Amino acid sequence: MFIIVGIVVVFIFLGLLFLVSKTTSNKLLVESEKVDLFVDPIKISIEKCLEKTQKEGLIYLGMQGGYYSTNFSYLFPDYSVPYYFYDNISLLPNQEVLEKELSLYIQNNLADCINLNTFEQQGFEIKVGDISVSSSIGLEKVGVTLYYPLDIIKGSQYQKWDYFFVQVPFEYGNIQEIIREIIIQQEMSPNAIPLGLISNLAYDNNFYYTTINIGDKVLFSL
Repeated sequence: MFIIVGIVVVFIFLGLLFLVSKTTSNKLLVESEKVDLFVDPIKISIEKCLEKTQKEGLIYLGMQGGYYSTNFSYLFPDYSVPYYFYDNISLLPNQEVLEKELSLYIQNNLADCINLNTFEQQGFEIKVGDISVSSSIGLEKVGVTLYYPLDIIKGSQYQKWDYFFVQVPFEYGNIQEIIREIIIQQEMSPNAIPLGLISNLAYDNNFYYTTINIGDKVLFSL
């Protein structure tokens, strides 16, 4: 989704909403490790939470132009969308920024999903260390590695877990190229909205866009 307000270009990170609906029918690729049956439900529970939080993060960042938090933005009722073109300057975030923002979202929201109390009530003793998250955006996939140290004890049995990994398909390279083309055209003609280019890109890349008037501003949604 893109947003263009007047001659100031504001983008919502294209394709993320489509990504989530697409990946719900795809099996997540999970790091393969030997699992003892007595801790298998704990591992599965954490993997499901990581999957859920990753999807929610992609949607949230998608609605906020790839950012978890930004001060330089156009405010909407539920989201803060960053400027990608302002005062004839391109402010498009690079891949490293997007990876850090996704990691930050997951790290700050994962605890809302994970609930180990159920397993502790079943007799498990679980010691949890500090977590960290690392995201990797490739040309066709987004991977998330969660460092979540767990020491799990039940009776005489012991198991230690450190890392969890999920990845989903995502055509980042194509999305970034589309955005760059629009930004380049905007830089060449900063006082005009490149409707012709957006229409051609929509046709060539099979997406749709709509326009909404907001006072003296124009909202483009793709």
